[in-house]
Amino acid sequence: MESNFTEFSERNPCVGCPAPCCQMQLIPFKTPMTFMDIDFLHYMLLFPKTEVVVALNGEWSIIRWEACREFDTSTNTCKLHNTTAKPQTCAMYNPYNCWYKRSFVLNGSHQIYRMNLARFEVWVNEIQFAEDGQIVKAPDFERSLAILKDMPIEPRLEAMTADVLASDARLVAADQ
Repeated sequence: MESNFTEFSERNPCVGCPAPCCQMQLIPFKTPMTFMDIDFLHYMLLFPKTEVVVALNGEWSIIRWEACREFDTSTNTCKLHNTTAKPQTCAMYNPYNCWYKRSFVLNGSHQIYRMNLARFEVWVNEIQFAEDGQIVKAPDFERSLAILKDMPIEPRLEAMTADVLASDARLVAADQ
């Protein structure tokens, strides 16, 4: 759908999004280089609602799937929106270039791969270590996608359809 400047600027890019940015904590993690780095990731994945995510650009993060206490899951909106209590991290975020939406909502996105414990236990078998514990061989991004492609992972987030949006007065009101 094409829009002119005014139409585009009046649209809220967050409407219809299930707001992964509000349903997870994304904690940057260094690129693993040793057995102990991999072991730490394994340890983290033993905790419920935890994942490791690797971005196409090589950045690693740990995800804790837990919604913000100010997130209204019934409307996928922030209770602090348009208030001074909203954290500046949220208020200053650029929704027009949203990494969360591109990576977690849009179907067919190959910008990241996600590993829960089950996926990690398959993926980690391709890593080779030197005697001193340094990683000498690990699957690259494309190989990792191939290893994990047939293994489902939850949650799977989908944008709300136009029908759902049009029928929910709360969501329409939240956009105005």
